[in-house]
Amino acid sequence: MRRTIILDFIDKCITEKIYKKAREAEKELLPDNFTAYYLRSSIVYWFVIFILFTICTFMFGSFDKVILYILSVASIGSFFIVLYHISYRCIIDDIGMKVRKFWIFEKQVLWKDIKKVEIQEIEPYGKPLEKQAIIKNKQNKVIFTCSYNLVGFDLIVKKAKKERKKKH
Repeated sequence: MRRTIILDFIDKCITEKIYKKAREAEKELLPDNFTAYYLRSSIVYWFVIFILFTICTFMFGSFDKVILYILSVASIGSFFIVLYHISYRCIIDDIGMKVRKFWIFEKQVLWKDIKKVEIQEIEPYGKPLEKQAIIKNKQNKVIFTCSYNLVGFDLIVKKAKKERKKKH
């Protein structure tokens, strides 16, 4: 199945640049104690998508109620993705990770609870499009996930693997 030229352009020009910028910004972080976050360019990317869905809602929503509902849901969903990216912080220290989302939701993941660290690549068209880290506990339950466009992705994976090996 061949992707369209527009999706290839977006993939190459925007997402790959975000990944590269995130890896470059990651080099400035301390390897043991740092705060992982999303880049401003990632936030702008999702904000542009939100604006486009909002404009399309007002332009095409008057033609049909179904189109209005679909575009409204897409606009609201992209707005929450923007808020998620703005508010996301993952504070890494010697005890574990403290993840804060939407400024009020907090979760603590302790290093001692980690049993398995996996890197999953999402390949819808044969080419790796997105990576994510999945950290599981002793019951094989997912306790933490993060996306490759997060500044600190590689450091989180290295630290989690190192701490997991320490206790075994």
